[in-house]
Amino acid sequence: MKKSLLTFFFGFIAAVCFGQSASPFRQFYFNPYLSNPAYAGINGSTELYVSYRRQWININDAPTTMGISFQYPTKKRVSLGLNIISDEVVALRNTSVLGTFAYALPLTSTQTLRFGLSGGVGMNDLHLKEGEYDPNDPDIINASQNNFYVDGNFGALYTNRGFRLGFAFTQLFDGNRFSSQSFDNVKVSSLNNRLYSIGYKFPIGSSGIAIEPYFLYRERADKQNSWEAASVVYIKDKFWIGGSYHQTLGMGFFLGLDIKQLFKFGYSYELPPVNKEFTSTSSHELQLSLRLGKKREQTLITKKSQKTVAPTAVKEDSVKTKEEPIDVAKNEEPTEIPREQEPIDSNPVTQSEQTSPPAGAAVASTPADADQSAQQSDNGLSKDVPKPVKTPSKPPRSFALAKGHYVVAGAFKVMQNAMGYSQDLMLKGYSDVTVAINPKNNLYYVYIFSSYDIEEARKVRNQYRIKRPFSEIWVFTAE
Repeated sequence: MKKSLLTFFFGFIAAVCFGQSASPFRQFYFNPYLSNPAYAGINGSTELYVSYRRQWININDAPTTMGISFQYPTKKRVSLGLNIISDEVVALRNTSVLGTFAYALPLTSTQTLRFGLSGGVGMNDLHLKEGEYDPNDPDIINASQNNFYVDGNFGALYTNRGFRLGFAFTQLFDGNRFSSQSFDNVKVSSLNNRLYSIGYKFPIGSSGIAIEPYFLYRERADKQNSWEAASVVYIKDKFWIGGSYHQTLGMGFFLGLDIKQLFKFGYSYELPPVNKEFTSTSSHELQLSLRLGKKREQTLITKKSQKTVAPTAVKEDSVKTKEEPIDVAKNEEPTEIPREQEPIDSNPVTQSEQTSPPAGAAVASTPADADQSAQQSDNGLSKDVPKPVKTPSKPPRSFALAKGHYVVAGAFKVMQNAMGYSQDLMLKGYSDVTVAINPKNNLYYVYIFSSYDIEEARKVRNQYRIKRPFSEIWVFTAE
């Protein structure tokens, strides 16, 4: 019994030595920072995560993993993180404490390349009861001491809207982790422990539903490579369900809940693995997240003279209305505000301004013009009379705002912030969101409607204002 216990024990120690830098958690989508340091601060919020995993629940001394991680994105391109993970198997407890420095490099308005480097220390703590081992065995003596070692990992991540492609070296340092002289023998590992990840989160029309499939491939120095495929379905970013298949661990299922974008809960149930010796076991995992403070926007532009700004909309029309609270969970379509509640614009326009399109726009023919054109055609003069041209109802979409009236949801000095905000609105079902720059003040406007008719723009503004995300929406006129 003792011999078999020690055989199993030290066999598992070898596995832990090769794989302890890689996250053992099943819910990769919930907190990918645990597996790749380049994800630190990617949500733009200061967040605290708590993780717990109990594997093979009906087997004594089966692996148990607990972790705490903290992510802090600065207003610039830098994010900081702290990751503490403790694994306990039989009588061995391994604890790793890593600090992370991450950097975001913009490539285009929608593409970003992120890097993350973590470094810290790990500790092995062995507890064996008397009578279960030979106290004179030198290997047992070395392993039973609280031995510290150097630990670290590196990751890179490419993002383009909802697409993410990641790569990580999960173990940067090598050496005997059960030697009291570990710090004297620090050396770079062979970098054979790697993690590859790819995923894409995309909305399904304007239904408020989004799907995120992803694929992971883990490469290990001991050649015990494995892959995992998963997919998660998000409903208005408030509730999600999904499942995954791991090459060696088998099937797992997810569910989660987001409460007011402050607290997130995730649970994973893992079916017994294919191995017949584990048919009566299952694994469980719990993930919790707490957002601390408001969401930060990181400056991702290269102009030295450009100052960082918070994502506060710069409004041209300062009119505010008192709105009744709306239950956004119902996903109600915009409805027109009753006349007695319709806000009065502080910049009224004349009748000519309401009906006349900006200079340069084509002018519609009146019925009288059409009759005159038809009469001239009968007289054989139609070749000298231009045909009526249909008036465009709204300005064309372009990188710069054209002349017209725009229903604006936000204005930003940083293009990356404007693109990120527009993507958030698209994921919530607002598919007509557009980003364009105002050449007069170099602000990037995120607008959801445009028209040559200012009354039509005001009407749409009023319809959107009753929805909670757009209580501060306004009309901007480009001349």
